[in-house]
Amino acid sequence: MATLKVPPSVPSPAEDSEQLRKAFAGWGTNEALIIQILAHRNSAQRNLIRKTYADTYGEDLLKELDKELSSDFERRVLLWTLDHAERDAFVANEATKRFTASNWVLMEIACSRSSYDLFMVRQAYHARYKRSLEEDVAYHTTGDYRKLLVPLVTSFRYEGDEVNMTLAKSEAKILNEKMSGKAYNEEEVLGLERLVFRQPSPTGTLRRTPPLVQYRRQFLQEEAAAETGVNKYLENYERALTNFESAASRDPGLNAAEEAHKIVNLLDKLESLLRGQTKTKRLVSLASSLAAVNLNPSYRRATIDSLSEGLNKQVAIIGKVLFFVKHENVAPLYYLVCDSNHFCYVLSVYGIRDDAIKEGDQLTLVEPNYRNVDFSWKGKFYQFRSVRVDFLEQVLVNGKALSFQQAVRSSIHAQHKP
Repeated sequence: MATLKVPPSVPSPAEDSEQLRKAFAGWGTNEALIIQILAHRNSAQRNLIRKTYADTYGEDLLKELDKELSSDFERRVLLWTLDHAERDAFVANEATKRFTASNWVLMEIACSRSSYDLFMVRQAYHARYKRSLEEDVAYHTTGDYRKLLVPLVTSFRYEGDEVNMTLAKSEAKILNEKMSGKAYNEEEVLGLERLVFRQPSPTGTLRRTPPLVQYRRQFLQEEAAAETGVNKYLENYERALTNFESAASRDPGLNAAEEAHKIVNLLDKLESLLRGQTKTKRLVSLASSLAAVNLNPSYRRATIDSLSEGLNKQVAIIGKVLFFVKHENVAPLYYLVCDSNHFCYVLSVYGIRDDAIKEGDQLTLVEPNYRNVDFSWKGKFYQFRSVRVDFLEQVLVNGKALSFQQAVRSSIHAQHKP
């Protein structure tokens, strides 16, 4: 955001903080004083004001502005006050809430920022919204936009000057042929477009930096990891397997076939455990106490068979843990759970330690994501109910909230265990 004009003599950050505090005091808000200060300071000065305000009053200036202001004026002041990475994170979050109409905003951020700048945006997004930019982009986009955008916002791209001209000319020819035939959504074209539009020059304009052969392999690995990681996160196992198979066919040197094998092993294990839960007496015994569990009145009690596909707002389900499902990747954690109606389902959990939930524990899951998994893969049929929770705050274990000591940083792109 442009600064209107910085005065010749700028008050200290402490003085500006004191004046802003006065602007928030009383029944009304002194909007003119807020503009006088924040609109007439440069980015570095505004950052100092934010820091000084927090140190002096123990409060976040952005939260104070959010509380005191409203409508378009609030948005403009916030955009003025945020630094570059935070501002991009803010508008990216707005764009994910507006679906297709704002995909171009996400495209502009992904294509016109350097790798380091985009990394800072992702950090700012996670700090402000407590979730990752790539996960929100994956959730709120579909089709070719998702295929293009998710790897763009996920990867840290090579920006050097080494060029393999043979490969560059070959890829340019492929692009020309495909785009002349209007085959814009073919996988090969989307992969090349991500390389074309993700290379900003030092001057800020977009340019093509053709990769070396080894970098192209790195790109394919990142693309496969990003795309399949997102689909696995969304419990779209069939698409994840299809993407791994596609990656393996493009470059047999990738470990895509191995990763696909891991997913199949996980699915086989889940199916086997679910089929084994036919001992009704054990289920009755485990689930007998669930009906008496008290629930926060802010949430509607539900059972697995009454959930809607996707996010279930203001709903909570209660269940007993039957098994912790060991598998070959770091995240998510998988559990087999039954509810009070003796229905069994698969629970996937992000962001917690593997000792936070144990077999036999009673779980309350707040605002769960639900998916009915039903597909076949190479002659095998997989059909089960699946629930996902993404945050520590969504889980109560034996009626108690999990502590922050039980949290871990996890990602939809988590790979092998070390």
